[in-house]
This record gives sequence, C-alpha cells and structure tokens, in this order.
Amino acid sequence: MSALPQFDDAFIFTLALSPVPEACLRARRMAEETLAFWGLDAQTVYNGKLVVNELVTNALQASVVGQEITLRIFIGDSGLPVVEVWDDVEQKPAKNEPDPLAESGRGVFLIEHFTRTWGSNPTADGGKVVWAELGLAPPTPS
Repeated sequence: MSALPQFDDAFIFTLALSPVPEACLRARRMAEETLAFWGLDAQTVYNGKLVVNELVTNALQASVVGQEITLRIFIGDSGLPVVEVWDDVEQKPAKNEPDPLAESGRGVFLIEHFTRTWGSNPTADGGKVVWAELGLAPPTPS
C-alpha cells in the first residue's frame, strides 16, 4: 500500500508508491492536482502529468515488489516545476531508437520534448533519481 501524499512545504509535494500498475494512475492524478493547485496553466499541468507518467512507468518497469518509488514535485531555484522519481535501481534511462511499430520505447523522447532539461543521478543507497524541469507553456496570444 502506498503512503498518503504529503506537502513538505507549500511548494514541495512527495508521494511514496509501491511498484504496482495502479501507481501510474495515482501519480498522474496527484501531479495534476498539485500543479493545478499551484496555479500553473492547463498546458503545463498536462505536460507535467505526461512527464510524471513516463518517469513513473520507467521506474515501475525497473522495480520489483518490495521496492519503493518516490515521486517528488517542487518549484526549483529557476522558479519552474521540477519532477523527480526515485527508485532502487542503478540503471539509468536510455534513449534508444524506437521501433516505429512498437507500442512503447518513446518515453525518453517524450521527456525531452516536454521539459526544459532532464537527467538522472545515482543515490547513496545504490538507486537513482531521474529529474525533469518543466517549461511553462507560452502565453496564448489574445
């Protein structure tokens, strides 16, 4: 069972997830609610939800039962939202050329498209954190 979500600060959201298929749905919903609560525009909320989905999906595919995945969303030093997904697996996400007929394998391409920058760092306990800084959607001309 996943822990209850918590706000560590007005602009830091943390959610512990078990590596089960329902984790993606819960992560997307919580990301959408959090980004909207912070007053971000609809396009940025959508992009954030998509990035969360891809990062959590990657962590789920790499994790096994008994491991924990942590989603963290916060406003970074740049003033832009940052998504982090922590897991217990050392392997970094890889950008592979996807098979045009495959139903998966495009996550890194999507993350690159919908973020300003992204990357991954090892953690002290042998896992990793994959992070992505969201860009804000440009204003709609009136």
